[in-house]
Amino acid sequence: MIPLKSLEVPDVDRAVMRLTPEYLKSSERVLKCDLFQLSEEGGAYVAAEGSVFVQTFVTDVARLFLSDTAVFGLSSDSLLKPYPDGTIIDFYPRLVRAVVPYHSEEGELIHYIVADGRTYSLRGQFFRAVTEDIGGRCAAVHRERIFLGGGNTIRYCAPFKSDEWEITQEETGRIDLTSSGGEILALISFNGNLFCFREHEILRIRADAAELNYRIERIPFDGGNVLANSVRDCGSHIVFFTTRGLAVCDGTSCKIVRPTSDFTFPSGVHTGAWMGRYYAAVSVEGEGPCIYVYDPTHKSEHFVRAEATALAGGKDGLYYGHGTSLMRLTDRGFHENSAKEARLAVEIEIAGGDGSARYLDGVTVFGKGNFKVQFATEAGSCCVYARGNAFTPLPRVLRGTRLLLSIQSKEQGVAIKSCNLHFREVKA
Repeated sequence: MIPLKSLEVPDVDRAVMRLTPEYLKSSERVLKCDLFQLSEEGGAYVAAEGSVFVQTFVTDVARLFLSDTAVFGLSSDSLLKPYPDGTIIDFYPRLVRAVVPYHSEEGELIHYIVADGRTYSLRGQFFRAVTEDIGGRCAAVHRERIFLGGGNTIRYCAPFKSDEWEITQEETGRIDLTSSGGEILALISFNGNLFCFREHEILRIRADAAELNYRIERIPFDGGNVLANSVRDCGSHIVFFTTRGLAVCDGTSCKIVRPTSDFTFPSGVHTGAWMGRYYAAVSVEGEGPCIYVYDPTHKSEHFVRAEATALAGGKDGLYYGHGTSLMRLTDRGFHENSAKEARLAVEIEIAGGDGSARYLDGVTVFGKGNFKVQFATEAGSCCVYARGNAFTPLPRVLRGTRLLLSIQSKEQGVAIKSCNLHFREVKA
């Protein structure tokens, strides 16, 4: 006969761990927090950027360039420019490296197309070479000049005379840099200065006067080599990738803000900036193709479930290409040909104050929607289906010191304000 005392329920304490967006971003207990098709907005996680179809190119596009409201697609042998009436014009320059808009004194918008060893202008549909032997791999409009960068040399045109490049012409010129910094990869006009990103160094160039009496300053940075095609002006910061991770520059200093060991660049480095955010086409282990998004102002990040083989951003929006299709991101939604699912993935330490294991037995997801919630600790795993704002018990108690938590929803109107993890603790 079993003694009656053995059937007594042990006395327990209840404890709750509240996971808010701010806590997940700042707590040392949080080892990893990834947002897939979710973004932080107003203290909650909501559906991230969606997309709409724009048009079809006649051939696969390897790169995209966005200049004000004009989108250019680069195929294997031509530069394609769609026009509002639906027509697409082909141009056949040398290998295109950059497209920059320039507004003349008369207000005319001219696109300058920078290629290897030559620069072209595009006025409406009139396309011509403006230089015979001056090109580069990057360009920027700074004050009243266009600057071209390539190799170890920066070339610049005369002020307000964007077709005048020859050294013999008045007020044109070149800046020759030492070879130690590596090849020039990007030129960015930022905070009143011209920034030059090279493989091994970052330079701030003060170029104010009409005669271009410039001064060059080196910005200290030991965060690895800069990756080509990764440098973008995001308004408050310049954001770029290096061989060591994602980096930001505020104009006076640069630092690495995250490693990139958890994703790769399957189609080469394709990045863009839109509304102060930085976008990159990546592939995440276990998730597949995504667009990575980083907000340098709020120091937040998320992944958009969309496959991009080319990407570019500007005033008109963030565009991406997949094969022959041109797409544009929207404020919120899901994407065709990708998993229509939003997911919050967290790895967090749940041990007690003395490092002992705790017993997890329930969850409450505060917000809007219905959720699939998955849990895994050292002792096992389980899954529940939870309604927003309602306590849901686990089918089995999970004991552990570290938790893998996944909260998923297939609803575009989803909102996750916080999540309570409920623990039971046996009294001594």
